[in-house]
Amino acid sequence: MEEETKAEKVGYFIGMVGIIFPSMIVGGFMPDWDVLPLWGWIAISGLSGGIGFAIAATPRLAAFFGGLVGGGCIPLAVMAYVYYRSQLGNTFFNIELLIPGFIGSLPGVGAYFLLARALQPWGDEEFESTNNEPPK
Repeated sequence: MEEETKAEKVGYFIGMVGIIFPSMIVGGFMPDWDVLPLWGWIAISGLSGGIGFAIAATPRLAAFFGGLVGGGCIPLAVMAYVYYRSQLGNTFFNIELLIPGFIGSLPGVGAYFLLARALQPWGDEEFESTNNEPPK
């Protein structure tokens, strides 16, 4: 398994920090930091997810749009989960917030894989030619 490059580490860091903090703010866990409307936090989360994952993954266009979609959906999923979970009680476990994070990221993962597949120039066939021509 290959070691992550510095660009990948920086990209993942930008994406994760830019998604986690707005999600926690929208979920009501940092009420003093809530200085923007909901769409502002979703925009920050989506843009940082798109930029961070475009730095970290290839193809870059698919990673940008996947991060944009996933980054925008995660705060909404956290907000909905906190709203419905608070009906059962006010005690949250830290690990419990991973559930809406994973569920909210699914549209972004789907967008990434669909776009990455669409951007492949010659389908699923192995590309082993050294002169960069499509397989026959």
